[in-house]
This record gives sequence, structure tokens and C-alpha cells, in this order.
Amino acid sequence: MMSNSLFMQLGMIAVAAAIFYLYVSPTVAAIRVDQDAVVQYQAEFDKVQSVNAQLASDVATVQAVALDDKTRLERYLATSLDEVEVMKELVKLLSSQNLTPTSLAYTGPSEVIRVATMSPSFGLIPHEFTFGVELSYDKIKALLAAIESSDYQLEISALAVTPVDTKIVTAEFTLVRYVLVPVDAPPPEEASSDLII
Repeated sequence: MMSNSLFMQLGMIAVAAAIFYLYVSPTVAAIRVDQDAVVQYQAEFDKVQSVNAQLASDVATVQAVALDDKTRLERYLATSLDEVEVMKELVKLLSSQNLTPTSLAYTGPSEVIRVATMSPSFGLIPHEFTFGVELSYDKIKALLAAIESSDYQLEISALAVTPVDTKIVTAEFTLVRYVLVPVDAPPPEEASSDLII
């Protein structure tokens, strides 16, 4: 009976070892894999929560900007251009200096300029406006200051001054207004004819 009991115990040990190696060990390994996946998921979830919190903070910051400030920013660095509106502003600017334009024209957009300091997916399209005016030398300085302080970001790319008499000159200005565009956007339509007022 004793040998029978010994064989029985050895058999039970063998069955226990087989159960351990064939069932318990793979199950524990699968549980470890699942636990690692849960830890990794929790870490990624925490990262997503952090990004979402940052995004919510940024959205709140943008929404806190006053509407007037948003409008001024859109005017300063526009994503689209209403050339008639810019020309109206130029006429208002000249009127504020008691000047009347002798000519005023929108000569159209140029090719996109990529700016190295900006995101590579954006560029600037320069739009040219020209106008002529007769004025005194003293008024040129005041007009330049008015152009500089206007709501529109206007760059004077050319200025030709021709004397009419000893006190009056004719000045031809070429102003450039930049528009921020995605670089992947199609090129602007070429102006079929210059818009002249």
C-alpha cells in the first residue's frame, strides 16, 4: 500500500507540475501581458488627458480675446483680401490728410513667398496697390506716418516723387499688402484686368 501511495503522490506531483506548466504559467504570462497593456494604456490616456487639458486652455485663451482685437488681427495679417475695402481705406487715409488721389489701382497678387521663420505650410501672397497724389514736401512725411499707422499692414515698395513746381510734387506710391495662405492652396487667380478707380 505504501508503494501505491508513493506512486499516487508522484503522479499527483506530475499532474500538478503539468497543470502548472501547461495552464498556470501561460495564464500568468497572459495576465502579465494584459497588465503591461493596461499600464501602457493608462500612460497614453494620461498623455491624451494632458493634451486635451492644454487644448482646452488654449481654446479658452483664444475665446478670451476680445472681438475688436480679433478683427484688428484679421486686418493686420489677413487670410483673405478684399481689394475694394483696402482701396476704400486708402481713400479714407488720403482724405484724412486732406489729399485727393490722382490715380488709384489694384495691380493684383504676386507669387507666394515662403518665409523661413513661419510654419512651412504657410506663405505670404503680396498684393500691390498703386496711387498717385499731388502734395507738398511737408505732407509727404505726414502721409508716410499715416500709412504706417493704418489698420492694414501696408509696405511701401516703391515711391517716385516728381517736382511740379517749387512747393508741389507728384508722388506715385506702390504699396504691398500681404495675405497669409496655406502653401498647399492653389495660386491666386491672375487678375484679368487691373482694377482702377
